[in-house]
Amino acid sequence: MIGVLFEDGRITGSQEQAARTFQQLRAAFLAALGTRGFGSCLADNQAGYDSGDGDGEAEAAYNSLVEKIGKPRAACLCREVNRESRQKPINLRLLRLSLDAVVG
Repeated sequence: MIGVLFEDGRITGSQEQAARTFQQLRAAFLAALGTRGFGSCLADNQAGYDSGDGDGEAEAAYNSLVEKIGKPRAACLCREVNRESRQKPINLRLLRLSLDAVVG
């Protein structure tokens, strides 16, 4: 969806790059946590306890960004940046403000 918004001129190039930056930081953060998305407590193929410390740098980078832009904007970006191209943003104005906060 971010690419479509950029191609349509609804977000700027810097906003599109901010979305990509957010996606990368969030993906690294989730990888450090070892999450795979939603799962069932009844599924026997779920991993158990992991005593590893994860990637402290990835966690720190993501947490620093969330602190910089604020939790409401981070939540907006979590919801919006991974939407499919045929979907529309829930709130384009808030998305733009959130992306601008990443840049600024």
